[in-house]
Formats: sequence, structure tokens, C-alpha cells
Amino acid sequence: MKIYLALLFLLILKNSLANMGMLVQYDDLPDDEETVWALRKAGFGEDDISALMGNIAVETGNTFDHTQKQK
Repeated sequence: MKIYLALLFLLILKNSLANMGMLVQYDDLPDDEETVWALRKAGFGEDDISALMGNIAVETGNTFDHTQKQK
């Protein structure tokens, strides 16, 4: 349950930051690096980030695209 709440938080955070123009300078980053950056900025530790990235990889088919719908 915690992982799904963290993923939901991440998606909300990324969309909010993008809407505020705070991710504009990171548009040239691959989606996975942008996701790691957003997780670090949100205060997640490296162990948490590893776990979240693994889950996100599975859920997105390794695209790390935050706009993708779960299949």
C-alpha cells in the first residue's frame, strides 16, 4: 500500500512541478533520470528510490512515462 501511495504522490508531484514550470530545465533528461531527480527532491532516500524505480519500471514497461496509463 505504501508503494502505491508513494507512486501516486510522485505522479501528483511531477504534474504539479511541470504545471508550475519547475521541470522545464529538465526536459532534456530521459524520463527515468527525471523521475529519480523528482524523488530525491521529494525527500526519498536512495533505498526508497531504488524500490520505487523498480516498481515504476514494471508498471510503465521501462518507459518511466508519468503520463502512461497502467495496463
